[in-house]
Amino acid sequence: MTDKSLLIKKYPNRRLYNTATSNYVTLENIRQLIKRGYDVEVVDVKTGEDLTKLTLIQIVLEQQQNGYELLPLEFLKQLIKLQDP
Repeated sequence: MTDKSLLIKKYPNRRLYNTATSNYVTLENIRQLIKRGYDVEVVDVKTGEDLTKLTLIQIVLEQQQNGYELLPLEFLKQLIKLQDP
């Protein structure tokens, strides 16, 4: 890991733990870290499964719900069309 790499552990109670700062964080905190240039990796503490993509999608969806048009409708349609059957 580099100085700009962070490991976030996700616990069964859905809490996210920043191993670099030894404190719990929110999705908004992770969003801010990414905006500041950090490379964030999220893993399930029990299974070791990489949850980074799911967490980033969750952040994008949360922003979308808050009124930010991050994903235009046409892009979403194209994304669905590109998926495997």
